[in-house]
Amino acid sequence: MNVWIGGGVGTQTMQSFSGLAGVSGTPFTGSVGADYRMGCGLVLGAAFTAGTQAQRFSMGGGRFDRNEQVFSLYGAYQAGPVWGDVIGSYGLYQGKTTRQVPLGLYTDQNTATPGGDSLGLALRAGGDIRLGPLATGPVAGMVLQRIRINHFTESGDSGVTALAFGEQVRDSALLQLGWRASAELGRWRPFAEAKWNHELADTKSRQVQAALTSAAAPPYSMQAAPAALDWASATLGTSFKVNDSLMLRVSGSATSFNPQTVGYGCEVGASVSF
Repeated sequence: MNVWIGGGVGTQTMQSFSGLAGVSGTPFTGSVGADYRMGCGLVLGAAFTAGTQAQRFSMGGGRFDRNEQVFSLYGAYQAGPVWGDVIGSYGLYQGKTTRQVPLGLYTDQNTATPGGDSLGLALRAGGDIRLGPLATGPVAGMVLQRIRINHFTESGDSGVTALAFGEQVRDSALLQLGWRASAELGRWRPFAEAKWNHELADTKSRQVQAALTSAAAPPYSMQAAPAALDWASATLGTSFKVNDSLMLRVSGSATSFNPQTVGYGCEVGASVSF
């Protein structure tokens, strides 16, 4: 039996698209989980993750605060040099938007509390090549996700610029190809992984429906902010074996090679085996 806990902090920036404001924020996450290794070598486990993030819109457009809770089940198996793992997850979202609209010398402020949920499935597999204390090899993965934001209505200081938004659904099918390496150096086990991410789902045809709450007019639709199609991500870290039961871990990550999306993060964690 293995019980683990971890937490992380990062920074994320999305540059402005044509006609849309950019956003930047600092996400915080914390996770706890437990897993069990069966006699055949199969590892089964469950985890809970909670996170919060405050994002600011560029050009003084306001902010968006989001809280989320994710429940996950996972499994992992290794047969010789070949390994694979799978994670299924269900998430809940709660948010608060503050949108500022200039009206001459006056700035109208609209707020809303959108919520939603998500379903996700992550599959990964690879092979390790042993070179003394070093293990290295290719990694391939697929991440499938559907995110739904429920319809919500703003309330404003004046009510003139408040909007009502329809339900929003976004599907993602992310293909990942990369390489990883790790080494066993006494109590230390440094590791690194780099991969290229490519979005297979259609990200350009998604529409957002909105309507003015202050006028009896039909709703209108506009294109949603397009998601990134390609980017690189890398993770570098190490674990340290304190004793036969306690393991500590620290890592840093970065997202790059896409001019519209840049992110950095770090995580720390500990696991205890019984």
